[in-house]
Parts: sequence; C-alpha cells; structure tokens
Amino acid sequence: MRRIRIHFPVPAPILALVLGLLPAAAVNGQAITKCQDADGNWHYGTYASEACGNRPITELGENGVMIDVREAPPTVEELQERKRAEQAAREAQIKLEEKKRIDRTLLEKYPSEDVIITLRDQRITELEKQLEFNQRELRNLRVERQALPEPDTELAKQELHEMVQRIERFERAIEQGRTAMQKTRDDYAKLLARYREIDRPQ
Repeated sequence: MRRIRIHFPVPAPILALVLGLLPAAAVNGQAITKCQDADGNWHYGTYASEACGNRPITELGENGVMIDVREAPPTVEELQERKRAEQAAREAQIKLEEKKRIDRTLLEKYPSEDVIITLRDQRITELEKQLEFNQRELRNLRVERQALPEPDTELAKQELHEMVQRIERFERAIEQGRTAMQKTRDDYAKLLARYREIDRPQ
C-alpha cells in the first residue's frame, strides 16, 4: 500500500477536506495519525508521526473523529527522574518502617513518661553525689597542699608531685562529671520529646 504523507501545517477546520482527498484505502484501511512537532506544526497522514519524533500521537477515524491518543514514550531525562523518585520513595518507606520499629521499642521499654522522668532523676542524683564527693576531696587536697612546706628532700618532692597529680585527677573528674550531667539532661530531654511524638495505637 502506498504511504500517504502530509507533513505540512494543516488547520483543524480543513481536516475533513484533507481526509476526503486521501485515497479510500488509506482512510478505511489504516488509522490517520495527527501529531505536533517540536516547532509547533501539526502533521497529518498515515505516517505523519514520523515527523514528530517522540511526541504524543492522535489517531483519527473518518471525518476527523479522534479514536485514540498514544502518549509519547518517556525521554531519558524523564526515565531518570522516575528512577530517582522511585528510589526516594523506597528510602522514605525504609525510614518510616525504622521509625515504627523504634516507636515499638520505646513503648515496650518505657510504659509511660513517668518512667522516663524517674530514670532521668535517678541518674542525675547519682551524678550529683559523685560530683559533690569529688569537689569535697579536691577542697581537702588543696588545703593540704597549701599547708605543706617547700620540699627540701627528694622524698618530700615526690610526695608533693603525687599530691599535685591527685589534685589534677579530681579536677578532671569534676569537669567530666559536669559534662556527663549536662549530657544526661539533654539526652533525656530528646528522649521525652521523641516519646511524645509516638503515634500510639488506639
């Protein structure tokens, strides 16, 4: 069968006239296609879609009645974007499942906010007691250090050196205790905030 090509802009009002000029075999034997190229020009004919590349194609019956519209195949960029969207959806689903798992664990471990608050207060009390002990020991060591005379023997120098080291250890312990106390407060504050966000089963 001879291929009918009409690759020039054809205004819609005269489409019927164009179809009337086509051989009967072309109209009756094959669907007439209509498409718009990248420059905005419309093309009609049994193989007009060749002029439009990867663009939507409309199939027309007799008298220009639309039969079907075939969407253009996705471009490489569109396929890549779909792949990225699918990957993002999978990652979001993984995060959601992980959140649900953590929620279940928190609810099993802490039946209520009061349990978390009690544990926080107990831990802070322990840290406060340790801090007070270290501060008290440090004050005593500093008093002893001030009361010592200047060492005049190797033994006295060694004792003074050991006392200074003990003072430094308690100073470090006090600083670490303060840091641990602040971290405990911050960690439990985050835990409480996270606990309050949990969607509990009805």
